[in-house]
Amino acid sequence: MDIATLSGSIPSLVNPPADPSVIFQNTFNSVMVVIHPPPEPTLDIYHRVSEGRNEMWHGRDVFLIFSNHRYAFYRSCGETPETILQMLGTVGPRIHESRTGRPHRLSPINRLLLVLLWLRSYPCYNLLSLLFDVSSHTVSMHIRALIPILWEIYSPNIAWPSRQQWLQLHGNWSNIPTALAAIDGTSHAIYRPQVEPQEEYYSGHRHVHCIHTQIVVDNENHIRLVKSGFLGHQNDAQQFNLLPSIGTNLELDFPPNYVILADKIYADRAPILFIPYLNTERHPVLFKEEKQMKTVDSFDYPGSCITPEGGAERAIKIKIGKTRSVFI
Repeated sequence: MDIATLSGSIPSLVNPPADPSVIFQNTFNSVMVVIHPPPEPTLDIYHRVSEGRNEMWHGRDVFLIFSNHRYAFYRSCGETPETILQMLGTVGPRIHESRTGRPHRLSPINRLLLVLLWLRSYPCYNLLSLLFDVSSHTVSMHIRALIPILWEIYSPNIAWPSRQQWLQLHGNWSNIPTALAAIDGTSHAIYRPQVEPQEEYYSGHRHVHCIHTQIVVDNENHIRLVKSGFLGHQNDAQQFNLLPSIGTNLELDFPPNYVILADKIYADRAPILFIPYLNTERHPVLFKEEKQMKTVDSFDYPGSCITPEGGAERAIKIKIGKTRSVFI
């Protein structure tokens, strides 16, 4: 058998490989198809990243998507889908107005949701831009347009009562009839500041950057005072010192011999504040049905044992004892 006949009988799969230089050239050409040359260094960052292509924004119905996850919806904006629809009805046609005359890419309900998300956690405009599929400029425009409208409509609902109005609330909390309201703080997590000093906004207790809000609610569940913007490193007592003065004949008038309930971090910050299990000496005469309330050394609250000193030693011993009994 000659060589030609023999080579023709060998399958093509066992043919000797092609020249390596040819393989390298083919691979190089394939890679260069998907790899672009580096951008011109003199171009600005927008043109270097976008490669000169115009970004098209179409708007996205985030309200419809988020409504399917009700609890996450509430945690994100502090409202439910139903309450946002009620807000939209209250705001009325003002939210439909367009300053430019051009139609909005976002529906009114999504513009309202965008602003509430921003108020809740202050995400950066770029993140809201990606979420709602609109430009950062559009995000800024909607926030600047709606904040004054919401303030104008809802701020009158929060007003400090007169002394006579406070007195009409006597006895609504039967266990502590002289308590007319309660005060507490809440925190709003924010992204790490890029310009302001980060340590000012960092809460060592919550381990996040945040801002705080102080709220006073009367014993009929009406919000009477809201002050926000306190820095993350400040605790409730420090924030209270920055509030307008509350008390008899002070900036925020409050009737004498009545108190505002607070937790123990507010202790001794003002005579009007009452910490139920710490202030038995400063406010010894608290009556229920014309009988002085009973003072106890401790009482059990679900999951905790509360003492006048606020200590946790007894609660810890109880928990250790329960755990030990499981393994005995």
